[in-house]
Amino acid sequence: MRSRVVYLTLTAVLLLWTGLAAAQSQNVQITQGPRVEHTDGSSAVIAWSTNVNSSTQVKYGTDPNNLTQTASAPWGGITHRITLKNLEPNKTYYYQVISGQAQGTGTGAMSNVAQFQTTAGGAQSAQNQPQGQQTTQSGQPAQQSGQAQGGQAEVVAGPIPQKVSDTSAVIWWQTTQPTETILKYGTDRNNLSQTAQQPHGDQSHKVTLSNLQPDTQYYVSVQKPDGTERASGWFKTQSANWRNDRSVDITQGPVIEYISDNQAVIAWSTNQKASSIVRYGTDPNNLTQTAQAPWGAGGENTHRVTIKNLQPNTQYWFAIESAQAAGTGTQAQSNKFPFRTVQNASAAMRITQQP
Repeated sequence: MRSRVVYLTLTAVLLLWTGLAAAQSQNVQITQGPRVEHTDGSSAVIAWSTNVNSSTQVKYGTDPNNLTQTASAPWGGITHRITLKNLEPNKTYYYQVISGQAQGTGTGAMSNVAQFQTTAGGAQSAQNQPQGQQTTQSGQPAQQSGQAQGGQAEVVAGPIPQKVSDTSAVIWWQTTQPTETILKYGTDRNNLSQTAQQPHGDQSHKVTLSNLQPDTQYYVSVQKPDGTERASGWFKTQSANWRNDRSVDITQGPVIEYISDNQAVIAWSTNQKASSIVRYGTDPNNLTQTAQAPWGAGGENTHRVTIKNLQPNTQYWFAIESAQAAGTGTQAQSNKFPFRTVQNASAAMRITQQP
């Protein structure tokens, strides 16, 4: 009887410890940041990420021991971004970020006090200075923002599905400026009930979709933080037995590696040797132009094609094609995907990806 009591007691303690550990693991935590994404003479943008949905608040002021001013944003999300306004030029400010009311936990997290300096009154804001090292009037490096609020960022390429299998896919897109990485998806275009997102964000965005259904069409929507759409697309997953099919198949990509005012470089991989063709044009329903590389020029299964003589600041659509597959006589063709060339004489976009 005594051993039974001891056993039950130990079991109760173990269950209590497990429950406390699980609750603690869900406590809100600041996982990235905070970081200053932009400063100018009268404003600054602060961003950070948390492990669960929580509130977004910044305490700030010119005295690190007396942060009397507060800025906040609507509750929700794991990516947090706030603009501090009506600041004084050429002055040091101190700030502390707070994420409370964590979803399902009631916990909160608070950062250490950090600082930034606004630029002089007539100084350019960081995103408007020429390319290269950007500094404040004091000579200190300024934080680049890329319009960190994300509202002005535009999708210049994608969304493009990559590495599509029967149960998963990677979705990639490129924006003109760093902004949030938020993607809604589902099988009903009018009810995209699932969300994939990454903390913070850059110009190149990539999310992985898992637990998909084989041979099923999915719709995707790149979202702004307010829930409006930046760009959309669709893809179809492979059939359940696709790995046993000897037909040529696009295994990775396509990816866009380079966009200038008159050129673009498209790359992808296949499961076996095949030709490298890109069909493109300004009308997605009429891709009348063709660019290609010599058969097998990219190595075993890698394909890379340069599209030339494009018009600046113009929306193009493209589809890749790999045919004449070694030993099969089959071919693979992608969906049609968009990209936009940069403005005339603007700096080209070099995008680092692996096809």
